[in-house]
Amino acid sequence: MQVSSVPVVRNRKRRQGNYEGCDDLMGFRMDNLLDIDNALVRQARTNRDAFGRLYDYYYPVILRYCIYRLYGREVAEDTTSEIFLQVAKNIHGLNDCNATGFRNWIYTIANNEISAYFRKQNRRKHLMEAACQAGVIDTACYVEDTADGEIEWPELHQAILQLKPQQQAVITLRFFEEMSNDDIAQILGVKPGAVRTAASRATTTLGRILQTCFSVINQG
Repeated sequence: MQVSSVPVVRNRKRRQGNYEGCDDLMGFRMDNLLDIDNALVRQARTNRDAFGRLYDYYYPVILRYCIYRLYGREVAEDTTSEIFLQVAKNIHGLNDCNATGFRNWIYTIANNEISAYFRKQNRRKHLMEAACQAGVIDTACYVEDTADGEIEWPELHQAILQLKPQQQAVITLRFFEEMSNDDIAQILGVKPGAVRTAASRATTTLGRILQTCFSVINQG
């Protein structure tokens, strides 16, 4: 049986409001999960039930990563579904058929999907701005859709948004997902030294942003 026939859920039931009932995902840790062995990863390439176990294992983990990166439950759920569609279509060609290899591979797919989402959003924003300037649409009708499903994140997460995309990925994988520099390098397709440099620069930048933020709060 081909794994690509596994019914990946596109539109899971969504909770209403600003992430009501989402605390379990925020506190979800890899070491709280059952161990995934290498044999299961190999079986999942061709076995529907084995793939289903991997899906159940990794769905909350990847959803949490998307939430950290995208800051909205609805878009995070949609992106997570796209990620697992890619996994289902391509797992038969996975070269590193072990637990670590699969984990790094699925995070690579996740990072690529998130980057694609950001590129799409930037193109959409530029097109809408150009249309407003050309008078094609009324500027009063152009309102960014940021109200529904957004999270009221603390200052740290707002500061992370101001980093470059690769720095956001490094910070999230290193400090939220607690991955090693070597694993992050494999996921992002860079050298471990580049990960260390990006992490160092990102933490320095975050420090400056947070210092400025707290100064403004104190002055207010």
